[in-house]
Amino acid sequence: DVYVKTSWTFPILKTLRGQPWVKDHQEFKAYYKRLLEFLAGQSARVLTLSPLFIGEDLNNIWNRELYALGKIIEEVAREFNQSTFIDLQAVFLPLLESKKVSPYVPKSVTKLLLSLFFRKSVRKIEEQAAKRTLHYTIDGVHLNAAGAEIVSEKIAKKIEGDSPD
Repeated sequence: DVYVKTSWTFPILKTLRGQPWVKDHQEFKAYYKRLLEFLAGQSARVLTLSPLFIGEDLNNIWNRELYALGKIIEEVAREFNQSTFIDLQAVFLPLLESKKVSPYVPKSVTKLLLSLFFRKSVRKIEEQAAKRTLHYTIDGVHLNAAGAEIVSEKIAKKIEGDSPD
């Protein structure tokens, strides 16, 4: 819902694919609440996660919007006893504050896909990310190995810490 705002081409592509997006925070909250109501009826336990980031500069306009959506997710998650919220932005904030961050944000679906398809090895993808001064993503959106490791450790610790002995 936020990524669609990064380029004028994304709304067209999403419309052509029949993928609607919310127009405001109230609509987002209502959809998220319905999602959690459904999941709560199907599951004994639900982990809810804040959105990560678009570009590794957490102060850019899109990340400020993702932060606001994360707060809405946290608020809605508190309404459900079986829901546990994990603030992933809070995990990455101190890590990125200590680094020179890139303003790079992918704005072309075509370029994004081509860069991933034509770099067949993980090493080449990681090299491209390093050239863009990206630390935890391969393209400003999708996690690289280091970013995925951080997220998986945080989720595992939350599961292990919340599970009965």
